[in-house]
Amino acid sequence: MVLTKSGRGSFVAIAVVVLCVAAYLPFLSQRFGDFRAFYCSGQAVLAHADPYREHPLRECEHIVQAPGVSPLRDDAAIPAPFPGYVLALFAALALLPFGIAAAVWLAGSIGAVALACVFFARCVRAPVATLAILIGFPAVSAALQLGQLTPFVTLAISAAALLLAQGKPRAAAIAALGIAVEPHVAVAVFIALFIAVRQSRWPLIAGGAMLTVVSLITLGWSGNVEYLRDVLPGHALANLADVQQFSAAHIAALFGLAPVVARTIGSWWYLAAATGGVTIALRLKRRHGPQAIVLVPIAFEVFGGIYVHISQLAFAIPAFLLVMPRRGPARAVTLTAVFVTAMPWNMIVNYPMLVPAIAALAIAVCVSMDVEGLASTLAIAAALLFLTFFYTGVLGLAPAAVDHIAYHPTGNPLADDSWQHWQQWLAGQRTPAALAWSIAVKVPTLVAFTALLSSLTAAGLRRGRAHPMAGGARSPFAGGSVVES
Repeated sequence: MVLTKSGRGSFVAIAVVVLCVAAYLPFLSQRFGDFRAFYCSGQAVLAHADPYREHPLRECEHIVQAPGVSPLRDDAAIPAPFPGYVLALFAALALLPFGIAAAVWLAGSIGAVALACVFFARCVRAPVATLAILIGFPAVSAALQLGQLTPFVTLAISAAALLLAQGKPRAAAIAALGIAVEPHVAVAVFIALFIAVRQSRWPLIAGGAMLTVVSLITLGWSGNVEYLRDVLPGHALANLADVQQFSAAHIAALFGLAPVVARTIGSWWYLAAATGGVTIALRLKRRHGPQAIVLVPIAFEVFGGIYVHISQLAFAIPAFLLVMPRRGPARAVTLTAVFVTAMPWNMIVNYPMLVPAIAALAIAVCVSMDVEGLASTLAIAAALLFLTFFYTGVLGLAPAAVDHIAYHPTGNPLADDSWQHWQQWLAGQRTPAALAWSIAVKVPTLVAFTALLSSLTAAGLRRGRAHPMAGGARSPFAGGSVVES
């Protein structure tokens, strides 16, 4: 195969990124820290113990080990705050030795991200290279190295959106059930599908019933009550002080509001965002195709809310690409904002070896999206932005690393209580300058995301021509006719 000029440029850029990431990963602590908690919660289920409690999670997390997996640096247990049907998956993995289970999880995560990029590229009509950068790089720098669930959620989102675009609403609804491994991401999508696509209703109802049955079999009635009554609100409180959070609840807590008040603000923000996302999605599907029903609500849900990590912000990128202007200055401005939103600045600013990666990625995105005139400007700006935050940290504003804290709770509290204790302890170690730094590294992401979401809202409120797939037209993709409302 002969690569085009743009293809060669993207290939070189991605090669630079791979080398930089290879230099970056050995410096990371807590590699596969989240997957360790998932695996141990699965072991707890197999042992008929409570997977939401400090014990036996804590003991398991300190024992399991595999090559390339960092030792646990804290006494606090890492929680696995997922519903029973997700814990059933973890229980199946826990049947394997930890090292093999981790390898299977990593291979599955890489495959999920790769497939998701292909699926997204088809349903938003953007090059695969663009999606590989905007979705893949955040996954490599955050989700993959921690062993998070977000790669599989990303795949479920992309599959549901593509199937809906292909006129396969029942299959799309089944694929959308995969989003429910992170329930707060799935809620608005399910509502939008149920309202807008009548063919998806029975699959959603049947799928929801199936997941409920699996949860009851896995945890029993008392375990499911504990999850809804204690774990969900407890996990929201546990992450209020986490500087990696992008939630409205976390920001409210930064301004000194009481934890319960901050959690309430985050909850109401989430409800408002989900409602707005469904409303705008129903309007955008006429001009941008039925895939908007899946993509748009998620973009709103991960803006603020009650629990949002940097890796989850990538869920919004396909919605922004879907409505991106096709030409002119507005396209260049939108692409710049999308790139700034996609880069996980708060995760990578302490690693200077990633400066060439940031610049290379900016060039590759511009070339793949046919806005070569923006390439050098965006590359220079991205590198300068990275260096600004890096040297700000070097000057002493970045919080110092903490290797270990001792935590010996009485009784057997929720693992989220341990996590909350650890996060509060870390917050108490921060100087005012370090706190300002942790806020500053989020500013580019929040400003760009706000601008893009405002543009998405404006596009939904405008009147315009219907999408070719609306009104019973055939899908431009392989597959059946368009879905009906």
